[in-house]
Amino acid sequence: MATYQALVLVPHNHQIMPQIQTKEACQTLPAHQVTVKVQAADLNHKDYLALKPDSKVIYEYPRVGGIDFAGTVTASNDARFIAGETVFATGYGLGTDHDGGFQQSVTVPGDWLQPLPDGMDLKEVMYYGTAGLTAALAVSKLLDQPALQNYDAPILITGVTGSVGSLELAILNKLGYTNLTVVSRQQEIILQDELSRLGATHLLKPAYFLQTASKPLQHQEFSAVLDSVGGDLLAAILPHVTYEGRVTMAGNSAGNRLKATVLPFILRGITLYGIDSVYQKEDERKKMWHLLATKFNLKDWPHPVAKVVAFDELPEILKAGPQTKLPQRTLVEIS
Repeated sequence: MATYQALVLVPHNHQIMPQIQTKEACQTLPAHQVTVKVQAADLNHKDYLALKPDSKVIYEYPRVGGIDFAGTVTASNDARFIAGETVFATGYGLGTDHDGGFQQSVTVPGDWLQPLPDGMDLKEVMYYGTAGLTAALAVSKLLDQPALQNYDAPILITGVTGSVGSLELAILNKLGYTNLTVVSRQQEIILQDELSRLGATHLLKPAYFLQTASKPLQHQEFSAVLDSVGGDLLAAILPHVTYEGRVTMAGNSAGNRLKATVLPFILRGITLYGIDSVYQKEDERKKMWHLLATKFNLKDWPHPVAKVVAFDELPEILKAGPQTKLPQRTLVEIS
Protein backbone atom coordinates (compact mmCIF):
# COMPACT_ATOMS: atom_id res chain seq x y z
CA MET A 1 0.00 0.00 0.00
CA ALA A 2 1.34 3.44 -0.95
CA THR A 3 2.37 5.76 1.88
CA TYR A 4 3.40 9.37 2.28
CA GLN A 5 4.69 11.66 5.03
CA ALA A 6 2.72 14.36 6.81
CA LEU A 7 3.47 16.98 9.47
CA VAL A 8 0.89 16.19 12.16
CA LEU A 9 0.11 18.41 15.15
CA VAL A 10 -0.36 16.05 18.11
CA PRO A 11 -1.48 16.82 21.70
CA HIS A 12 1.13 15.75 24.27
CA ASN A 13 1.32 16.72 27.97
CA HIS A 14 -0.91 19.79 27.50
CA GLN A 15 1.19 20.91 24.55
CA ILE A 16 0.90 20.55 20.79
CA MET A 17 3.87 18.79 19.22
CA PRO A 18 4.60 18.80 15.46
CA GLN A 19 5.60 15.31 14.28
CA ILE A 20 6.36 13.89 10.86
CA GLN A 21 4.30 10.71 10.50
CA THR A 22 3.77 8.14 7.77
CA LYS A 23 0.23 7.88 6.43
CA GLU A 24 -1.48 5.49 4.03
CA ALA A 25 -2.59 6.88 0.69
CA CYS A 26 -6.28 7.10 -0.14
CA GLN A 27 -7.34 4.00 -2.09
CA THR A 28 -10.82 5.08 -3.21
CA LEU A 29 -11.33 8.66 -4.35
CA PRO A 30 -14.77 10.03 -3.38
CA ALA A 31 -16.87 11.98 -5.87
CA HIS A 32 -15.67 15.51 -6.66
CA GLN A 33 -12.39 14.92 -4.78
CA VAL A 34 -8.89 15.47 -6.17
CA THR A 35 -5.57 14.08 -4.93
CA VAL A 36 -2.55 16.35 -5.28
CA LYS A 37 1.15 15.57 -4.90
CA VAL A 38 2.21 18.54 -2.79
CA GLN A 39 5.45 20.13 -3.95
CA ALA A 40 5.39 23.49 -2.19
CA ALA A 41 3.73 25.21 0.75
CA ASP A 42 4.37 28.30 2.83
CA LEU A 43 4.61 29.19 6.49
CA ASN A 44 2.13 31.63 8.01
CA HIS A 45 1.40 33.20 11.39
CA LYS A 46 -1.61 30.89 11.72
CA ASP A 47 0.68 27.85 11.39
CA TYR A 48 2.57 28.97 14.51
CA LEU A 49 -0.67 29.72 16.35
CA ALA A 50 -1.81 26.17 15.64
CA LEU A 51 0.71 24.98 18.26
CA LYS A 52 -1.05 27.05 20.92
CA PRO A 53 -4.33 25.42 22.04
CA ASP A 54 -5.48 28.67 23.67
CA SER A 55 -5.38 30.41 20.28
CA LYS A 56 -8.46 28.38 19.22
CA VAL A 57 -7.08 28.26 15.67
CA ILE A 58 -7.66 24.49 15.80
CA TYR A 59 -10.44 22.92 17.84
CA GLU A 60 -9.73 19.27 17.07
CA TYR A 61 -6.34 17.55 17.14
CA PRO A 62 -4.46 15.72 15.71
CA ARG A 63 -4.37 17.82 12.55
CA VAL A 64 -2.05 18.05 9.54
CA GLY A 65 -0.83 21.64 9.43
CA GLY A 66 -0.34 24.04 6.54
CA ILE A 67 -2.96 26.52 5.34
CA ASP A 68 -1.68 26.66 1.72
CA PHE A 69 -0.26 24.19 -0.79
CA ALA A 70 0.66 23.83 -4.45
CA GLY A 71 1.43 20.73 -6.48
CA THR A 72 0.46 18.33 -9.25
CA VAL A 73 -2.79 16.41 -9.60
CA THR A 74 -2.21 12.64 -9.34
CA ALA A 75 -5.84 11.48 -9.34
CA SER A 76 -9.15 13.24 -9.93
CA ASN A 77 -12.82 12.47 -9.53
CA ASP A 78 -13.69 16.01 -10.63
CA ALA A 79 -14.11 16.71 -14.35
CA ARG A 80 -12.42 20.11 -14.01
CA PHE A 81 -9.02 18.62 -13.14
CA ILE A 82 -6.86 15.96 -14.78
CA ALA A 83 -3.73 14.11 -13.68
CA GLY A 84 -0.58 16.09 -14.36
CA GLU A 85 -2.20 19.51 -13.95
CA THR A 86 -0.54 21.95 -11.55
CA VAL A 87 -2.89 23.47 -8.98
CA PHE A 88 -2.91 25.25 -5.64
CA ALA A 89 -5.22 25.95 -2.72
CA THR A 90 -5.48 28.52 0.06
CA GLY A 91 -8.09 28.94 2.77
CA TYR A 92 -11.23 26.80 3.20
CA GLY A 93 -10.02 25.81 6.67
CA LEU A 94 -6.96 23.95 5.40
CA GLY A 95 -4.57 23.24 8.27
CA THR A 96 -7.17 24.25 10.86
CA ASP A 97 -10.56 22.62 10.23
CA HIS A 98 -9.22 20.16 7.65
CA ASP A 99 -5.84 18.50 7.12
CA GLY A 100 -3.61 20.96 5.31
CA GLY A 101 -0.67 21.27 2.99
CA PHE A 102 2.22 20.08 5.16
CA GLN A 103 2.08 16.60 3.64
CA GLN A 104 3.36 14.93 0.50
CA SER A 105 -0.13 14.05 -0.73
CA VAL A 106 -3.46 15.70 -0.01
CA THR A 107 -7.03 14.94 -1.10
CA VAL A 108 -9.48 17.86 -1.18
CA PRO A 109 -12.71 18.88 -2.91
CA GLY A 110 -12.14 20.17 -6.42
CA ASP A 111 -13.96 23.38 -5.46
CA TRP A 112 -10.96 24.30 -3.30
CA LEU A 113 -8.42 24.10 -6.12
CA GLN A 114 -7.31 26.64 -8.70
CA PRO A 115 -5.04 26.23 -11.72
CA LEU A 116 -1.85 28.27 -11.47
CA PRO A 117 -2.25 31.84 -12.76
CA ASP A 118 -0.62 32.48 -16.14
CA GLY A 119 3.07 33.23 -15.72
CA MET A 120 3.35 31.88 -12.16
CA ASP A 121 5.06 28.68 -11.03
CA LEU A 122 4.41 26.67 -7.86
CA LYS A 123 6.95 28.51 -5.73
CA GLU A 124 5.81 31.96 -6.77
CA VAL A 125 2.19 31.12 -5.96
CA MET A 126 3.30 29.93 -2.51
CA TYR A 127 5.43 33.06 -2.06
CA TYR A 128 2.14 34.97 -1.97
CA GLY A 129 -0.19 32.30 -0.56
CA THR A 130 -2.92 33.33 1.88
CA ALA A 131 -0.93 36.44 2.86
CA GLY A 132 -0.71 37.65 -0.72
CA LEU A 133 -4.38 36.99 -1.39
CA THR A 134 -5.31 38.90 1.77
CA ALA A 135 -3.04 41.81 0.83
CA ALA A 136 -4.48 41.94 -2.69
CA LEU A 137 -8.06 41.98 -1.37
CA ALA A 138 -7.20 44.82 1.01
CA VAL A 139 -5.37 46.97 -1.55
CA SER A 140 -8.18 46.44 -4.07
CA LYS A 141 -10.71 47.93 -1.65
CA LEU A 142 -8.85 51.24 -1.83
CA LEU A 143 -7.94 51.79 -5.44
CA ASP A 144 -11.20 53.36 -6.66
CA GLN A 145 -11.25 55.79 -3.73
CA PRO A 146 -11.19 59.34 -5.16
CA ALA A 147 -8.47 60.48 -2.76
CA LEU A 148 -6.17 57.68 -3.92
CA GLN A 149 -6.18 58.89 -7.50
CA ASN A 150 -3.49 61.18 -6.09
CA TYR A 151 -0.40 59.00 -5.71
CA ASP A 152 0.89 61.25 -2.94
CA ALA A 153 -2.20 60.57 -0.81
CA PRO A 154 -1.16 59.64 2.76
CA ILE A 155 -1.63 55.91 3.43
CA LEU A 156 -0.98 54.13 6.74
CA ILE A 157 -0.04 50.44 7.04
CA THR A 158 0.20 48.43 10.27
CA GLY A 159 1.67 44.98 10.87
CA VAL A 160 4.48 45.62 8.42
CA THR A 161 6.87 43.08 9.95
CA GLY A 162 4.28 40.41 9.11
CA SER A 163 3.51 38.89 5.74
CA VAL A 164 0.24 40.68 5.00
CA GLY A 165 1.39 44.17 6.00
CA SER A 166 4.76 43.91 4.25
CA LEU A 167 3.15 42.68 1.03
CA GLU A 168 0.58 45.50 1.18
CA LEU A 169 3.44 47.98 1.55
CA ALA A 170 5.38 46.50 -1.37
CA ILE A 171 2.31 46.37 -3.64
CA LEU A 172 1.38 50.00 -2.93
CA ASN A 173 4.98 51.00 -3.60
CA LYS A 174 4.89 49.21 -6.93
CA LEU A 175 1.61 50.91 -7.84
CA GLY A 176 3.37 54.26 -7.44
CA TYR A 177 2.18 55.54 -4.06
CA THR A 178 4.82 57.78 -2.53
CA ASN A 179 3.46 58.75 0.90
CA LEU A 180 3.42 55.46 2.82
CA THR A 181 3.57 55.60 6.63
CA VAL A 182 4.12 52.38 8.58
CA VAL A 183 3.60 51.59 12.27
CA SER A 184 6.04 49.41 14.21
CA ARG A 185 7.11 48.98 17.83
CA GLN A 186 10.54 48.03 16.55
CA GLN A 187 12.80 50.90 15.59
CA GLU A 188 16.09 49.15 14.74
CA ILE A 189 18.03 50.72 11.88
CA ILE A 190 18.11 47.41 10.00
CA LEU A 191 14.30 47.28 10.09
CA GLN A 192 13.97 50.93 9.08
CA ASP A 193 16.25 50.26 6.11
CA GLU A 194 14.23 47.21 5.06
CA LEU A 195 10.90 49.02 5.33
CA SER A 196 12.32 51.92 3.32
CA ARG A 197 13.43 49.45 0.65
CA LEU A 198 9.86 48.16 0.47
CA GLY A 199 8.51 51.69 0.02
CA ALA A 200 7.92 53.18 3.48
CA THR A 201 8.49 56.93 3.68
CA HIS A 202 7.65 57.43 7.38
CA LEU A 203 7.83 55.20 10.47
CA LEU A 204 5.66 55.78 13.54
CA LYS A 205 5.51 54.02 16.90
CA PRO A 206 2.12 52.77 18.14
CA ALA A 207 2.39 55.28 20.99
CA TYR A 208 1.84 58.09 18.47
CA PHE A 209 -1.79 56.93 18.28
CA LEU A 210 -2.31 55.24 21.64
CA GLN A 211 -1.33 58.26 23.75
CA THR A 212 -4.37 60.19 22.48
CA ALA A 213 -6.70 57.21 22.09
CA SER A 214 -9.36 58.74 24.35
CA LYS A 215 -10.15 61.49 21.82
CA PRO A 216 -12.89 60.42 19.37
CA LEU A 217 -11.66 62.70 16.57
CA GLN A 218 -8.13 63.79 15.71
CA HIS A 219 -6.43 65.77 12.99
CA GLN A 220 -7.30 64.18 9.63
CA GLU A 221 -4.03 62.60 8.50
CA PHE A 222 -4.57 59.42 6.44
CA SER A 223 -6.73 58.92 3.36
CA ALA A 224 -6.51 55.15 3.75
CA VAL A 225 -5.39 52.64 6.36
CA LEU A 226 -4.48 49.00 5.84
CA ASP A 227 -4.56 47.29 9.23
CA SER A 228 -3.59 43.73 10.10
CA VAL A 229 -3.31 43.94 13.90
CA GLY A 230 -6.70 45.15 15.19
CA GLY A 231 -7.27 45.84 18.88
CA ASP A 232 -6.55 49.11 20.63
CA LEU A 233 -4.17 50.31 17.92
CA LEU A 234 -6.79 50.19 15.19
CA ALA A 235 -9.31 51.91 17.47
CA ALA A 236 -6.78 54.69 18.11
CA ILE A 237 -6.04 55.09 14.39
CA LEU A 238 -9.65 55.54 13.23
CA PRO A 239 -9.94 59.14 14.55
CA HIS A 240 -6.99 60.11 12.29
CA VAL A 241 -8.66 59.01 9.02
CA THR A 242 -9.67 61.75 6.58
CA TYR A 243 -13.19 62.51 5.39
CA GLU A 244 -14.58 59.54 3.39
CA GLY A 245 -11.36 57.65 4.04
CA ARG A 246 -11.21 53.87 3.84
CA VAL A 247 -9.83 51.36 6.32
CA THR A 248 -9.24 47.65 5.77
CA MET A 249 -8.98 45.22 8.68
CA ALA A 250 -7.30 41.84 8.14
CA GLY A 251 -5.88 40.62 11.46
CA ASN A 252 -6.13 40.56 15.22
CA SER A 253 -2.61 40.12 16.61
CA ALA A 254 -3.17 43.14 18.90
CA GLY A 255 -6.55 41.89 20.11
CA ASN A 256 -10.07 40.95 19.07
CA ARG A 257 -11.90 43.89 20.61
CA LEU A 258 -12.40 47.20 18.81
CA LYS A 259 -13.15 49.88 21.41
CA ALA A 260 -14.06 52.67 19.00
CA THR A 261 -16.69 55.40 18.87
CA VAL A 262 -19.09 55.94 15.99
CA LEU A 263 -17.92 59.53 15.41
CA PRO A 264 -15.33 58.88 12.67
CA PHE A 265 -18.04 56.98 10.79
CA ILE A 266 -20.98 59.38 11.18
CA LEU A 267 -19.08 62.70 11.13
CA ARG A 268 -16.39 61.88 8.58
CA GLY A 269 -18.07 59.13 6.59
CA ILE A 270 -15.17 56.70 6.82
CA THR A 271 -15.63 53.07 5.74
CA LEU A 272 -14.23 50.02 7.53
CA TYR A 273 -13.84 46.86 5.43
CA GLY A 274 -13.31 43.44 6.95
CA ILE A 275 -10.97 41.32 4.80
CA ASP A 276 -11.47 37.55 4.73
CA SER A 277 -9.53 35.35 2.32
CA VAL A 278 -10.48 31.95 3.77
CA TYR A 279 -13.97 31.68 2.26
CA GLN A 280 -13.65 34.28 -0.49
CA LYS A 281 -15.81 33.59 -3.56
CA GLU A 282 -14.17 31.81 -6.49
CA ASP A 283 -14.56 34.66 -9.00
CA GLU A 284 -13.01 37.15 -6.57
CA ARG A 285 -10.14 34.76 -5.85
CA LYS A 286 -9.40 34.43 -9.55
CA LYS A 287 -9.50 38.20 -9.96
CA MET A 288 -7.04 38.71 -7.08
CA TRP A 289 -4.65 36.03 -8.32
CA HIS A 290 -4.69 37.61 -11.77
CA LEU A 291 -3.67 40.90 -10.12
CA LEU A 292 -0.90 39.15 -8.16
CA ALA A 293 0.39 37.71 -11.43
CA THR A 294 0.25 41.07 -13.24
CA LYS A 295 -0.42 44.53 -11.80
CA PHE A 296 0.47 43.59 -8.20
CA ASN A 297 3.33 41.25 -9.11
CA LEU A 298 6.56 41.94 -7.21
CA LYS A 299 8.99 39.69 -9.09
CA ASP A 300 11.00 42.62 -10.49
CA TRP A 301 10.23 45.02 -7.64
CA PRO A 302 11.40 45.33 -4.01
CA HIS A 303 9.58 42.64 -2.03
CA PRO A 304 9.90 40.84 1.32
CA VAL A 305 12.78 38.37 1.32
CA ALA A 306 11.92 34.73 0.61
CA LYS A 307 13.45 31.94 2.70
CA VAL A 308 13.21 28.33 1.55
CA VAL A 309 13.12 25.46 4.07
CA ALA A 310 12.82 21.70 3.69
CA PHE A 311 9.81 19.66 4.79
CA ASP A 312 11.81 17.74 7.41
CA GLU A 313 12.89 21.01 9.04
CA LEU A 314 9.30 22.00 9.84
CA PRO A 315 8.97 20.41 13.32
CA GLU A 316 11.92 22.35 14.74
CA ILE A 317 10.99 25.55 12.92
CA LEU A 318 7.45 25.48 14.29
CA LYS A 319 8.60 24.68 17.83
CA ALA A 320 11.14 27.53 17.75
CA GLY A 321 8.59 30.10 16.57
CA PRO A 322 9.32 33.11 14.32
CA GLN A 323 13.04 33.94 14.44
CA THR A 324 13.27 37.20 12.52
CA LYS A 325 11.96 40.69 13.16
CA LEU A 326 12.26 41.56 9.48
CA PRO A 327 9.51 41.04 6.89
CA GLN A 328 10.00 37.60 5.36
CA ARG A 329 8.09 34.94 3.45
CA THR A 330 9.00 31.32 4.18
CA LEU A 331 8.50 28.72 1.44
CA VAL A 332 8.43 25.01 2.24
CA GLU A 333 9.71 22.43 -0.26
CA ILE A 334 7.54 19.37 0.32
CA SER A 335 8.34 16.78 -2.35
